[in-house]
Amino acid sequence: MSEAAAPIDARRADRRSAVLATAAMVVLVVLQSAYAIYRPAPDNDLLFYAATVHQWRGMDPAEIHEASLADIRSFFDPAVYDRMVTENDYMKVVASDPAAMAQQIPFYSVKPLFPALLLVANQLGAPIGTTAILIAIVSYAALSMLVFFWFRRYFGPWWSLALAGLLTVSPPFSTLPKLESPDGLGAFLAVAALFVLIELRRVDAALAILLLAILARPNAVIAEVTLVVALVIVGRRSSIGLSPLRGVAWAGAGMALVLGLSLLSRNYGVGTLFYFAVVEFLPYPAAGAPALPWSEVVRLYAFRLVNLVASPIPLFAFLGVLAIRLRASSVRAIRSDPISMIVVATFAAIALGWLYYPNEPERILVGGFLVTAILLVVAIGISLDVAKDTLRDPDEIVTRPAASWMPEGGAGDVVRPG
Repeated sequence: MSEAAAPIDARRADRRSAVLATAAMVVLVVLQSAYAIYRPAPDNDLLFYAATVHQWRGMDPAEIHEASLADIRSFFDPAVYDRMVTENDYMKVVASDPAAMAQQIPFYSVKPLFPALLLVANQLGAPIGTTAILIAIVSYAALSMLVFFWFRRYFGPWWSLALAGLLTVSPPFSTLPKLESPDGLGAFLAVAALFVLIELRRVDAALAILLLAILARPNAVIAEVTLVVALVIVGRRSSIGLSPLRGVAWAGAGMALVLGLSLLSRNYGVGTLFYFAVVEFLPYPAAGAPALPWSEVVRLYAFRLVNLVASPIPLFAFLGVLAIRLRASSVRAIRSDPISMIVVATFAAIALGWLYYPNEPERILVGGFLVTAILLVVAIGISLDVAKDTLRDPDEIVTRPAASWMPEGGAGDVVRPG
């Protein structure tokens, strides 16, 4: 083989590896999706998203009740349906009383993006249950492939396959395609916003995507506001920093959107929502929640704080701290490194999200967990690139202008001369 032909063969091998690894990732996603269609997770929320759709179509409570139960009865196996509507006193009341079902709708209409998609598909003739699981599957597939191609920016195709594949099939992420809920859609939007911010350096576009995520899950406003604060702190030290004025505008837009959603959905307020989500389901929440003494609130949080060690939060906190250490050599350096500050913002969002809703962290905080893991991989990828360049020819390494995701003078801010 001639010396001229060797680089050509190497490029062909690289292209073949890229195609094969991408095909393997697609197969993995297809298998996960096929299993989700074959065995979706029975989620009571589907009943109430269906009720939201039928209310938007102008049905009265009795019609909403009948149509919503018919939707989930046609989607799940009879044994699963019977178990869902009789599993506790709350579901027995909701399944038997149209007024009780109608009063659940404000808890779900406040997340309008998901039921809006269900409504559009249903108007076109698609069953609500099937549409719900397809939205979850498409969101999961898009999320998985986005993570894979993101990792390809830092690693070879087979390493990217291993990292993205293992991440997306691991709990709690592997449950996303099985849930008839906006969880997968919200997680995809959060990761897409992060990609646009870090890799494309489009700050306004990233924050606009997070506003869209608020329409999927209003608690995404916590992530949006904490991210804005982090970018304001970074400021002019990075091209993805925000001025205080722009930060106030974006944070205000997120909070105004949540307030608007709450008013339009006629939500019952934080107290009733907290009681419903943390203490006990309320068949008739319009009447308000029972008074909850502060001592009981403290006891509830203390109990859940003890159980926190059984949740994924400590593990992902560990991964996030490792990502920060890869990027910043001291606590003071954290402020000037955008990736470190985004990790800190993610920590704040996870903590505030848990305080707001201390139940089901594996499900409610899945977006934060995924972002933390991705940021660790990105930090490792940047560090390995710098180490590889340094080892290849240290005499030719020169300092380059700071990249937008690095602090000026930060570690790894070097390249080979062109």
